[in-house]
Amino acid sequence: MDHSSWYGVSYVGGICAGVILLPPVIIMAKQLGLVDVPDARKVHQRPIPRVGGLAIALAAMAVAIPVLIVYRSSEMVGHLIHTPMASLIAASLMLLALGVVDDLVNIPAKIKLIGLLLIAWLFTAYGAHIPIPNLILPAAWNAPPWLTQISWLSWPVTMFWLITVPISLNFTDGLDGLAGGISGVTALVVAITAAALGEVSVAILMLAMAGSITAFLLFNFNPARVFMGDGGSLFIGFVIAAGTVALAGKTHNLEGVLIPALALSVPLLDTVATLLRRGILHRRSLFAAERGHIHHRLLDLGLSHKHAVYFLYLFSAASGLLAILILNCGRDMRVVYLLVLAFLLLVLFRSAGSTRFFDLIHAMRRNRQLARESKQYRRAFEMLQLRLSRAGTFDAWWESVCQGAQMLQFSRVAMTITRRDGTSEPRFWAAPEDEFADAPLLRASLPIRHRRIGPHMTLEITIPSTTFLESAGHRLALFARLMEENSLASLPDLNPGPFRIRIFGSGKPT
Repeated sequence: MDHSSWYGVSYVGGICAGVILLPPVIIMAKQLGLVDVPDARKVHQRPIPRVGGLAIALAAMAVAIPVLIVYRSSEMVGHLIHTPMASLIAASLMLLALGVVDDLVNIPAKIKLIGLLLIAWLFTAYGAHIPIPNLILPAAWNAPPWLTQISWLSWPVTMFWLITVPISLNFTDGLDGLAGGISGVTALVVAITAAALGEVSVAILMLAMAGSITAFLLFNFNPARVFMGDGGSLFIGFVIAAGTVALAGKTHNLEGVLIPALALSVPLLDTVATLLRRGILHRRSLFAAERGHIHHRLLDLGLSHKHAVYFLYLFSAASGLLAILILNCGRDMRVVYLLVLAFLLLVLFRSAGSTRFFDLIHAMRRNRQLARESKQYRRAFEMLQLRLSRAGTFDAWWESVCQGAQMLQFSRVAMTITRRDGTSEPRFWAAPEDEFADAPLLRASLPIRHRRIGPHMTLEITIPSTTFLESAGHRLALFARLMEENSLASLPDLNPGPFRIRIFGSGKPT
């Protein structure tokens, strides 16, 4: 059999195996309650089985493994399954197991990431890695060794790639048929690249998986009867990533990774936009789910569920086509195709509102200023902790409170002291009137514990919001903690001295 026959058997076999396996998997999932329940972030309206990835993986491996064994034995090309491919299959099945368990019991995202890291490390150690050649610079430059000897980057770059692709496809799995279609296109691009570079084994594996994904899409188009789940998206993403690594490691040609990366440009850029949005713009946990992916943006623009999916299909197909053209053209045309793809991606993400460059710059400046202020006020808080802990009298305590108000940039603090004989005495501190003249004010009343019977005393504070309201709230929280930890109940002497109003900046108490 020639190579094209092996390819045809792999793809058609993947379709047939998927069509056979998916119906019983769907029935089993319904009977066991393995369904995805709708919520505010999701677009489906009824519980749907979420273990389609298990059928995809079983179908792909049920076809790929025997085809690989028969092909390699008939072609007399060494081991029935060589080490990188065996490592790829083993690692991808391990990740499938992790994803299926997550679909069943909802593993915390950090634990899942650790598992992905370990599996990626195992494949890199025992399978293959992306070759990074050392730089060759002109001798006249007299470049230091650390600048030219960069082959050590091979491991971290490989690990990064093996982690990024599964996460990107997992993020894309938000609309019926979307992740399956994009991953199917990418698998075909990888298969074509592998065939062009003479790596038949990688092409067979990718075509078997593309066939099983094709079968899955018959059940996953809107309205979906099954989802691939985390098990499916992680498995498919890892097989694609590891397949390209094996391809690059065998051919020592970075095209094996760069071409599929272009085909995956939409999910990869969506992942970058998501991490920037969560980490910088919204300052959320990177693991916190939200509704801001590219497919959500298209829905918000008014596209229907199917139209959004078809639009991203078209874009992914165009990216894949450009990637294949880049593989088979000269250097000048490669630059042209890359510029065309970059322009299309910019238009897509800009139109959808995913790339808010100026908002991102503003958020970075805001975060930097908030971090500086937080550090400044934290230092003040720690100094005040020591000062208040040494206060042995009410007057010393009040002096520390006034100093704390100044250091935390309050504009006013006041409280009324009730003596044992029933008389009351006001205490008051204020910043100079012109210091915070135009700033919005945050007012709060803090209960102050004491040892006497009766209600807590009340400390009235006014905080100017000179920069961000969040900063004023942070100062309030720090001051409230000081009052909680160093209340009047901790003082041996509760008898206040004579009444005074202190205005910091005026020099003298009155």
